Amino acid sequence: MIDLNEIAQELLSGVDRRSQRFGEIDLLKKTVVLVHAHCFHSTIALFEAFQNLGIHARNLIFVPKAYSTVAEAQNLLAERGINIVEQDIFKTPLEYDRKASESLEIGCELAHEKLQANGVKRVLLCDDGGLLSERWHKLFGTEPNLKPISIQQTTAGMRRKKHLSPMAKIDVSCSPAKQFFESTIISSSIQRKIKSLGLTDHKPRIGVIGIGAIGSRLAKALVHQGFRVTTYDRNSMRVVDGATATKHPCELLARTSLVFGCTGQNWMKELSWLRGLKHSVTFVSCSSRAVEFQSLLERSNRKHRGVPFEDIKYRFENTSHLILNGGFPINFDRTREWEPFREILLTRALVLLAVLQSSAMETSDIRIHPLDMRGQALILHRWLRDVELSMAHFDLPDNVTHYFEAFDNIDG
Repeated sequence: MIDLNEIAQELLSGVDRRSQRFGEIDLLKKTVVLVHAHCFHSTIALFEAFQNLGIHARNLIFVPKAYSTVAEAQNLLAERGINIVEQDIFKTPLEYDRKASESLEIGCELAHEKLQANGVKRVLLCDDGGLLSERWHKLFGTEPNLKPISIQQTTAGMRRKKHLSPMAKIDVSCSPAKQFFESTIISSSIQRKIKSLGLTDHKPRIGVIGIGAIGSRLAKALVHQGFRVTTYDRNSMRVVDGATATKHPCELLARTSLVFGCTGQNWMKELSWLRGLKHSVTFVSCSSRAVEFQSLLERSNRKHRGVPFEDIKYRFENTSHLILNGGFPINFDRTREWEPFREILLTRALVLLAVLQSSAMETSDIRIHPLDMRGQALILHRWLRDVELSMAHFDLPDNVTHYFEAFDNIDG
């Protein structure tokens, strides 16, 4: 199993010689790191690596996502002295963003206090979805000496219009390691979860909305398993071999009974799209928060019983539809991490790389910075060896071949 602490040391030695130099690593000892992310046992490994880099527990602040948090993992982090800001209980999925923003505000204010303390120089925002960066900008965006560096892990976070603030950002979300490798891990975890729920036992007609990194791999896997798959994406060029591509969500809904939302957005804005359906549809989110079926959730909110993660029944005309897990991602059930530990460590290692990369950046450099390519190559080399897989296992487009030239020669 790869060790994040060993990865950090290899990055500091290997990448330093071959690519851009990381900055003064001692600067991390004078940095507050504010994290908004999922809380799993693999998250503990990431925080341990932060501490081994010299970041003191008192300067580590964690605001876990309530819809995915595994309680045991959170308790273990608290025992390590990490500052945990818990989210207040919310009764309906539509309350999530508001409650999360309140918790993030507490986390930002705590980080702000620590920035005023002696010896603390700057703040890193490890963001997953954009809410953290948005909240920091709203609270402290006018203070010129408090410019953070934002590490964005998701494309949803990068495209949030509200937080396009003058803030230096490291884009982990579009890194080849995340798009072409992590997406396969996530797709496999979704398949394991839906199989455990028996959702595909009776060979339903399956729809996949959003043919991006996750959606394309999920659709391909389901086609390979013999399911009839229908897809829709706003970009008509995104198609999956063996699946039927449609030109409008209405057409997809008419053809399917099990729909996976993989867009990271509220794509079903017109409830009239359900009009005329003579069959029930089960909706499954595979993205972030409860955004995929927000319009359906808003209509069903009055009848919600106050259990945030229950399956929600929604009746329209003469058909009854079902939104699983309260509209939250199906592979987050708060009991376990559905991705194998040693596989998902790839994701944690990419965040660790971004933190190291930040040490070479000026907070005044408000560009969007790609994640260091040589660092990605080194991490992938170690990770593939550990999980005993080759690049042939992954669906890699031809136009990223040049990226792997660095990968193949990483030990040279």
